Amino acid sequence: MKNFLLIVLSAFCISLNGNTYYIDPSGNDMSGDGSKSNPWNSLSFACGKVTGPGDIIHVNRGVYTESSVCRLAEGVSIEGDGKSSVIRSHYQDPEVYGEFLVLLSGSLTDGNQSISKIRIDGDNLTGYRAILVYNRNNVSIHDCEIVDFLYSGIYYAHGYTTGNTLYNNTISNCGGCIPARSSGHHYNVTVNQVEKMLIYNNVITQNQRPIGSNGGCIGGTGGLRDSRIYNNTVTAQLANEVNWTFAFEFWNVQGLEMSGNTITGTIDFGKECSKGNYDYTLYFHHNTVGWDEVQDAVTVVGLELERVSESVIISGNLFKGLAYPVYFCQYDDTTSYTRDIYIYDNIITNTGRVSSRYSFGIYFETTAPPAHVTNVNIWNNTIISSGRWPATDGIHLPLGRYTNRISVLNNIIVGFRASPVRLRLQSPKGTIDTLTIANNLFFDNGNGNEVRVDKVKPVSLIFENNILDRDPGFVSRSDFHLRKDSPAAGTGRHIPSLPEDRENKPFTTPPNMGAYSETITVAPAAEIPSDAHYTFKLASYLFLFFLRL
Repeated sequence: MKNFLLIVLSAFCISLNGNTYYIDPSGNDMSGDGSKSNPWNSLSFACGKVTGPGDIIHVNRGVYTESSVCRLAEGVSIEGDGKSSVIRSHYQDPEVYGEFLVLLSGSLTDGNQSISKIRIDGDNLTGYRAILVYNRNNVSIHDCEIVDFLYSGIYYAHGYTTGNTLYNNTISNCGGCIPARSSGHHYNVTVNQVEKMLIYNNVITQNQRPIGSNGGCIGGTGGLRDSRIYNNTVTAQLANEVNWTFAFEFWNVQGLEMSGNTITGTIDFGKECSKGNYDYTLYFHHNTVGWDEVQDAVTVVGLELERVSESVIISGNLFKGLAYPVYFCQYDDTTSYTRDIYIYDNIITNTGRVSSRYSFGIYFETTAPPAHVTNVNIWNNTIISSGRWPATDGIHLPLGRYTNRISVLNNIIVGFRASPVRLRLQSPKGTIDTLTIANNLFFDNGNGNEVRVDKVKPVSLIFENNILDRDPGFVSRSDFHLRKDSPAAGTGRHIPSLPEDRENKPFTTPPNMGAYSETITVAPAAEIPSDAHYTFKLASYLFLFFLRL
């Protein structure tokens, strides 16, 4: 971050040495000289004239209609007077990289430039694409509105560009699925071969077009490394049987942190997501993901990780109104694997799917040919099913050809139709070694709140100190802090590597179950009568376990 700030300051110093040129709706490209008193008329003309490092093209208030490509030189910036500086693009080029405003270099180069405080308008999908940043480092796009382009909004590509920033923008209806109902979906923001990028404080929306014609909000398959995406509000169309529509879709990710985002839609990580030289592949924390109500659609997914998933941290998030809030799918590929996964301190609530009971709080899908699964840790989560549309299982555990070191500790799981936790063989062969399910509270779930095990015998099973069929004692139906009299208060297992809860407050020793360390004194609510009991003895569980096989 220190190096990044030095780069930004250097770019700012360069801009102080440049000249400022002006365009105005009343200006003239033939007789103007670009001065404040004698401005030009069009951005395309100004881009052809202004080429000095540190120079600025200032877009005066007004509306400009452009039908030609604008090629912006390295070191030249564009600034306006805010939303009142409107560039309408009628430029149409159906090819990839056919953008209207082009920042393109032949080889990887420092742009040291910005685009700010203007509105770039595709004029009701007349313009095809908005901005291309290709082979340029240190380009800042901020405080802009980019709206209504047919194909795409901003496209970053080539050479693993570094130091680019995208912040304080509103980007809307710039991601199309062309042709409709096909796999040709484009994004409002595309990032391919990008590293050390910051994307923050943007509002990005793609749900305005008919079903089958919306693309995605942010995505790319070419690679994203060592970058941060935070404090954005991103809204996509609900995925359906017509075509997938994503809030985020990335392939080839390494060292990505996503935090503080409000996301309505699916976040998908596809092929080749591995940590490389970084501490993690994905650190996904303190985001809000999902819908206010349970949805009626074929697949309503929150965070999805496909095929290869390693060194993934999912913590402190709120997932709501989803059929598959957290979904790992390792399938149809002998090279797929899942390892070093940490899921903790999350609130997963109102889980379900309208008109279908097939849904899960945390779901691992490991179908043929089976995957390798190692070191999966699910700790201190609060997982609640929908009351009206109850989901199937709270946690559906992974089981591939080789599965080892699965740990389920300190979770509260409530209201799932079939079972709180299920272990099921999904492929022709599979083994599991070292499965620990301990210090959880299971209430109002199917299967008598017992773990459901199908067609497999763990080599080493630890099932202890779980609380079955006692009301967890939440403060309310929407506040999942525990009351001081909760049976889940102070009855968790100490986890040395998990010192804080989702509010960054330290856990006590022993800790609470669920996502919060703090307990709250309130008037006790009437509990549902139950035959509450604790299960501390492994032998009694093993008897039930082998009886089912």
